[in-house]
Amino acid sequence: MRLLLVVLSIGMAGAATVGETDRFLPLVQDGGGWSTQVTVVNLSDKPALAVVTFLTSRGFGESWAPGLTVSSGRIMGNTVDIALAPGATGVIETSGKALALTRGFVEIYEPQGNPLGASAVVTYKEGERIVQSLAVSLAPAHERRSTVSLDLTDATARPELIWVTMTTTATLDFVFRNLAGEIVLRDQIYFDNKLQVTADVRALWPQLAGFRGTVEWTVSFPGADRYEYRFLSGLCLLMREGRPWAISSGMTLPSDQASISPY
Repeated sequence: MRLLLVVLSIGMAGAATVGETDRFLPLVQDGGGWSTQVTVVNLSDKPALAVVTFLTSRGFGESWAPGLTVSSGRIMGNTVDIALAPGATGVIETSGKALALTRGFVEIYEPQGNPLGASAVVTYKEGERIVQSLAVSLAPAHERRSTVSLDLTDATARPELIWVTMTTTATLDFVFRNLAGEIVLRDQIYFDNKLQVTADVRALWPQLAGFRGTVEWTVSFPGADRYEYRFLSGLCLLMREGRPWAISSGMTLPSDQASISPY
């Protein structure tokens, strides 16, 4: 069993609906040429309140002020409240002015349970020229099991498996399968008291050099309080030359996108 106490990020394209099973934008970046734009839409026929919080791996224990601006709403440090009429849209942007890069994630919820849609775009600029943009979708709040594809035959690609959890502890059990579906490796990672965790696939599993196939992870929370809510979202960020390049979401069955409630 490996002990992993390292920190980083997440993402994927598209948009989803905020609710019991979707509430995270797992990758946001600000500084060092990067900025993030978050869009929230009221999909209900009632007025809604979007509560959008920008967090790092240390969660509420670390102050992070990425210079937020919002199309309409109230900014309180790293949290934005947006009152949305039916069908209305709110747009939040980070300033991108910091010299150092900070990676984090966004949690979105609606106190009354009204459905919201949300997505983000993470952008890298050199001066005023946009060099790269990545689309990030809402991720399920609790994926009990998920699968992503991996291709380690390309030496320039460095995939990172990244998770967000707001539960005290989590244990991930891994199964790596080749293209024929044959199991080539099993492993386990335990991480504690970090809201955002990353695993550099090449560094952690050098024996997978040249591997092509999938990795499946299953989560459990052996150290969680019996009344504690269960959170786990994860996917794969492809790095090239030290820069985020592409994002793959997890392939998760509806039955594995569980409620966050422990009951």
